[in-house]
Amino acid sequence: MKNLSSIADIPLHQSTNDFGTEQYVQGLVRFISHSAAPITIALQGEWGSGKTSLMNRLCNDLCSKGKDFIGININTWEYSMLATPEETVIKIIAQLVRELSGSDPESQSQAIKLLKGVVRVGWRFAREALKGVNPTVGKVVEGLGVASDIEFGEDRVTLHDLKEALTLSIKKSIGDTKKGIVVFVDDLDRLNPPLAVQILELLKNIFTLDHCIFILAIDYDVVVKGLEPKFGPLSSKNEREFRSFFDKIIQVPFHLPVSNYQPKNFVLDSLESIGYFTHVERENSYIESNVVKIVDSSVGKNPRSIKRLINTLSLNDCIARCSSKESENDSLEAKIINFAFVAIQVCFPKIYDLLVINPIFEKWDRIIASKLNLHLDKGEMEDINGAVILDALCLSDAYFEKNQANIEIILDVISENIPPNVDDREGYLRNILKKSASTNIVPTTEVVELDRKALINKLHDNVWDYIRRKRPEIHGKPKNNTGNGGFKIYLPDDNHFDVIFRPTQAKGKIVLDIFLWTQIGRPERLKGKDYEDVIADEEVMKAVRPLNETVKRLCHQHLIESRTFFDKNNDYMFDNLVDEFIFRKGELWGSISGNVNYYINQKSPSNFEDKRIIETIGDLIIAAYELNVNAQMLG
Repeated sequence: MKNLSSIADIPLHQSTNDFGTEQYVQGLVRFISHSAAPITIALQGEWGSGKTSLMNRLCNDLCSKGKDFIGININTWEYSMLATPEETVIKIIAQLVRELSGSDPESQSQAIKLLKGVVRVGWRFAREALKGVNPTVGKVVEGLGVASDIEFGEDRVTLHDLKEALTLSIKKSIGDTKKGIVVFVDDLDRLNPPLAVQILELLKNIFTLDHCIFILAIDYDVVVKGLEPKFGPLSSKNEREFRSFFDKIIQVPFHLPVSNYQPKNFVLDSLESIGYFTHVERENSYIESNVVKIVDSSVGKNPRSIKRLINTLSLNDCIARCSSKESENDSLEAKIINFAFVAIQVCFPKIYDLLVINPIFEKWDRIIASKLNLHLDKGEMEDINGAVILDALCLSDAYFEKNQANIEIILDVISENIPPNVDDREGYLRNILKKSASTNIVPTTEVVELDRKALINKLHDNVWDYIRRKRPEIHGKPKNNTGNGGFKIYLPDDNHFDVIFRPTQAKGKIVLDIFLWTQIGRPERLKGKDYEDVIADEEVMKAVRPLNETVKRLCHQHLIESRTFFDKNNDYMFDNLVDEFIFRKGELWGSISGNVNYYINQKSPSNFEDKRIIETIGDLIIAAYELNVNAQMLG
């Protein structure tokens, strides 16, 4: 059989089930077949979980030729394009009229006339929506001669009249041979949630038509988001209002059993169909167990996400086969590792970017920590490795915290599949990583080693020359060049403060971390006061202002970046000291200010010889000097 290059990400139409949940589908078919209509059923599930495929299955099993029901399909996403909620509803009702009335022009004519008087929209728009109705009705519409805006009078028709006309049409349509009509309303959860709720509200009376079963693709979470403008954010106090709205419209909620999906065979069959594994390899239990680990720990059981993973893998493999014949004879271990890399790229792109910098997770170091802007304590910096960095990353990011165990499983799969006879483990992994570079959202670059000592020597010479020229009264000396560097700056009273340079490399960029010792103790008169009162003190502001203004200017010019701080909900980068210190007030109970870090990112070491960069570093040091000097004069 000829291999395919991709898996189609389209809803299923045939009566097949790839995820081992046939009993749920058949149970739902049985329930609908014996339901007392009218009834409204909601199919609930996350994005890509298979709601449309399930609708197609139900339509095939209930409404195909020779079955007991007539099926009507309404795609709300298509009807809502460039339309208001009211216009969307009239399109949907017009489609219902068209479908329910069949070939009976009298029924269509009656329903259309009533529709005109019920909905407050332009009849011109309604006439556009009703295109495609049989010619007899088209002539009726054209002959009405109604103005573009409908005027409502005391004798206007009601929704009840419209429902009666539709009920008559339904009875004629089903006759004696059908049980009823199943109306499938799809893609409500693709709409903006408030719009989806508006459409539900406008349609809820239509849902009570005799002999009709409405099946909606709408998740409760979408309803909650859509009702927030009305009820406010969901809480224990107003949960009843949200649930009541949902329950009034939906009689039966059906949650797609995603947790019970069994995608193993679908994944293995798909990997064989794209030619990634041969049939013999597909039957190999070692490959099967690794594939299951990778899929479960990345895309999970979501059908759409699984297809995206397989198609991304297939594209990379096609490119590799065109550039080298080696991929045709890849070892099983290399195929498994490549699959793991692509899974990380699709689901955890930040981790993938770090693997590009250093594919050996156990050897992640300060370069990786700098890339993530992680500020570890002294003990962690001495024992830094992949586990320490991943722990710190997960503590600062709720998504990674939730998926830490999954990330570790995939990283273990990579490590365990490196052949024991490979001496250059990093080189081996880099060769495999190259296959996935073309589908990375952010193009990867080759890592070039940074000569840290050479960069520090240049900084010592150039920055100190700038400081001596601008402020000759400032005295100091460079620190020892160990690959890090900086200055010891002397104050007028012979005390000193430290400036530390820490250059690192992160994804092809040079990051210079500039640490400034600016933690100043409080004078006696300010001890015990709230920090907001301390920073608002006139003398304190006078001391802090020079560095504060320098930081604001350099941040505004995008010459420096501030340290990132985290709380439970957000991360912050401050462009001035006052806001940063107030955020850090918990650690400044005995101080007027704290030590600070700023970062300069450049593409190459030579950029740090640029006049503007030298002035930026020098101005930060001068401003820190002024803060320390002014602080000595606080009363």
